[in-house]
Amino acid sequence: MNLFDVLERDHRALLDLLRRAGRTSARAPAARSELLAKARLSFDDLAEVKETELLPALRSQDCAGDGSVEWRLVGSADELAQARRMFDELRDTDPSDRRWMVRMSLLQEHVERHVATDRRELYPLAKRLGPPELKLERRGRAASDGLLPVVTRAVRNRVASLWF
Repeated sequence: MNLFDVLERDHRALLDLLRRAGRTSARAPAARSELLAKARLSFDDLAEVKETELLPALRSQDCAGDGSVEWRLVGSADELAQARRMFDELRDTDPSDRRWMVRMSLLQEHVERHVATDRRELYPLAKRLGPPELKLERRGRAASDGLLPVVTRAVRNRVASLWF
């Protein structure tokens, strides 16, 4: 199983949680809250891998220098930030309120579009640029010098070992 298979599996699990939450009734606020909490944890795990490893590794391997890679990476990071805000809004909405379902639908649509964009643009780009093992090792040394944020060894190893 490579990195893209793992991300695909995690995306499917996240979308499944969002769909299940979207099918709940206003009479089941506890179920809504529980599914939303599980979906947020799933999302946070995915976002951590993408933001701390995948996107920086791709940025460091951009050889074209024409901004096309940066444009995709900034777009992906912005979509993740928007999803976080949507999760926060939903968390702050009473699960028995009618607005909860509207916000859940919007969140689900946003995540589905983001996953489709990853599949269509980000993954092919990452496969073209190749595995980031050398860049990740350099990143680890720089992080120990305090130049870059420290990323957990587990996350770094997961990305590097699963790239292809």
